[in-house]
Amino acid sequence: MAVGAALGLLTRQVLATLPKPVQIALTVVAAYASYLLADRIGASGLLAVIALSLILGSAYQPTTHHQVHRFWRQLGFAMSSVVFLLVGLQVHLDQVVRVAGRLLLLVAVVMLARALMVTLVTLARSDLWPWSWRAALVWAGLRGALSLALALALPADLAGHDEILALTFGFVFLSLVVQGLSTGPVFRLLGISRQTAVATVH
Repeated sequence: MAVGAALGLLTRQVLATLPKPVQIALTVVAAYASYLLADRIGASGLLAVIALSLILGSAYQPTTHHQVHRFWRQLGFAMSSVVFLLVGLQVHLDQVVRVAGRLLLLVAVVMLARALMVTLVTLARSDLWPWSWRAALVWAGLRGALSLALALALPADLAGHDEILALTFGFVFLSLVVQGLSTGPVFRLLGISRQTAVATVH
């Protein structure tokens, strides 16, 4: 993360002197550079990129920030598709079936951990966080390309590599299919809508 933070601070200083199109291009260069540099020295490239993005996130004017956000959102969608494709080529259905028991246990543990975290974070302001909102936060915690990218970044000769990849793929698949497709009905069951959210906030 130190690599990404250092490169983020350096990039932030340079951004102010550049036109908007070059600023967007520089964020791409900085992201790749932080990943490759961190990976070269044996650190986590993904964590370096996350640190970089946290620092650069507030470095833009509102209009430029919107353009950068739109660019990275579109690029992120494309890259997420590539990540899912790569995992799909490496993980076979029979591998996921073999770890089904551990996969269900993993899902249960993660859901319990998320419920505990949501409870602790919202405990101080329980008046602003009704139980229905807390339940919605727990259920809506989807996992996606980042988890898969972390699994893909593991060395191929790591003990249990295939099992980790199968568990990650299965977990993300269940998260997107089960939680993703049921989020709307669950929210309606909890009585949460756009109108109730606005009314609660105000």
